[in-house]
Amino acid sequence: MPRCDALCPRLCDSSCSDFDAMAEIGRGGLISETVARMPLNGSSGEARREHVRRPVHLEANVQIGARTISAVAENISPGGAFLRVQIPPDQDELVASIILPHGKDVRVFAKVRWRRKNPPGVGVSFDRFLEG
Repeated sequence: MPRCDALCPRLCDSSCSDFDAMAEIGRGGLISETVARMPLNGSSGEARREHVRRPVHLEANVQIGARTISAVAENISPGGAFLRVQIPPDQDELVASIILPHGKDVRVFAKVRWRRKNPPGVGVSFDRFLEG
């Protein structure tokens, strides 16, 4: 298998940033293949997850009702992500829009699975992908 930097030399540092294939994430696309090419983050939570998460730094927005909150996706897999964002403590569902390179984005309805206080953030599982 090619190394990460061979796949995306223009953007690669310690993690692959070539997420063009992820634009098809909600339409049966190539996210599993793309994520599989990215370096592992070594998280202890990997044993609990169905999919391996990969480290990223992608701008995102979280929508809760009519409110939109800026966020950063710090890791991602076909089944979920960690979003660095502060949301109300009783919020257990949200819509996340993860902004991919080249202006593409993925919108997903997600469920909060766990929270981190410092720095604030939430681990989410992707429930269903949204169009537009």
